[in-house]
Amino acid sequence: MDNGSPVDDWQTALVASGTSFPAPSVTTTVANTMIVTGHEFASSMRFTPPAGMTEAFDVASLAVNNVAGTAVEGSYVLQAAVGASGTKTATVTGNADTAATASA
Repeated sequence: MDNGSPVDDWQTALVASGTSFPAPSVTTTVANTMIVTGHEFASSMRFTPPAGMTEAFDVASLAVNNVAGTAVEGSYVLQAAVGASGTKTATVTGNADTAATASA
């Protein structure tokens, strides 16, 4: 465990319009690293978390399903081996809208 620099890698991405939101791959430098992703969507909808990840939260600013407001989802997974995590894609059902994603 590295208490001085606990984050191996941090990546972000923007999606101009869509319902599928890939958080970029990050590269771990130690075994048994927790991969954490965040997804933000410019409508109040519910997310389906990335495959194989555990959803920590899924909240919307307005009652779902609403083209106004915003929604945020966070998920995590333990990566046993050192290396690239691969993209982690969360999705929503409904209208296409802008989004931002992050991986650490």
